[in-house]
Amino acid sequence: MNLLLLQTAEVSCKPLVVNGRRAAHVHRVLKAQPGDRIKLGVVRQSIGSAQVVSSSDEQLVLEDVQLEPAGEPPMLRLVIALPRPKALRRLLQTVASFQVAHIDIVNAWRVQKSYWDSPSVQPEALETELLLGCEQGRHVWLPTVSCHRLFMPFITSFSDGPAAGPRLVAHPGSSKWLRDVDTSGSATIAIGPEGGWIAKELETLEQYNFQSVSISKAILRTEIALAAILAQWELLAP
Repeated sequence: MNLLLLQTAEVSCKPLVVNGRRAAHVHRVLKAQPGDRIKLGVVRQSIGSAQVVSSSDEQLVLEDVQLEPAGEPPMLRLVIALPRPKALRRLLQTVASFQVAHIDIVNAWRVQKSYWDSPSVQPEALETELLLGCEQGRHVWLPTVSCHRLFMPFITSFSDGPAAGPRLVAHPGSSKWLRDVDTSGSATIAIGPEGGWIAKELETLEQYNFQSVSISKAILRTEIALAAILAQWELLAP
C-alpha cells in the first residue's frame, strides 16, 4: 500500500480513525510511528498527507490532514471480456494501478457462463480489488465499473453520440500499432478473453469503429496484455 486511500465520509471525521486491513498495513509494513507523516488520498478528489497520532494492528489515528486537488482525472475507458474469477481479481488490481476512468466487463463467445455467477463480479468484490490497485499505484482515481452480460446490446450502445476519442481493439497480428494512435485525449480500448475475440465479434467491433491494433509480436495473456497496453499508453501520452 503506497497510499492510504480514504472515502469522503472517513476524512471528514475528527480525529481521523482508520481500522482493519489498512491500519494493520500502516503499522506492520510501513511501521509508522507517532509523529510520522504518511501519504493519503480521498477517492476521486484529493491527495496529500497526515501525521500519525497512534498506530496499532487494530487502529490508526491521524491528525493535521493536508490535502490538495488530485488534478485532471483520467480519460481512458477499457472494455474487458470477463476472465476466470481468480484472473479477474489480479486483472482489476493491475488496471487500477494505472489511471483508468472506467471499466466495462463484457461477455464474449469464449467466456464461460459460470464466470458470471462468481462472487468476484459482485460490486463490493470489484471495488475491493480496484481499491487495492489504486493503493499500489499511489493515486486516487478509482475506476467506475459496469458489467454487461450481453455482448450485442453493449456494443450497439456505441452508436449513440459521437466517438469520445479513438476506439481500439487489441488483437495480435494487426498491422497498426498502438504507437500509431493519438494518445492525447480520451479513448476506448477493448481486450478479449483468453483465446481472443472470435471473428464475428471482431467484425462487430469494426462496425462500431473499433480499429485493431497490436501491442507486441507475442501473444499475451489478458492481464499481461492489459499491463503492456496501459504502460505503453502512459509512455506515449504527451
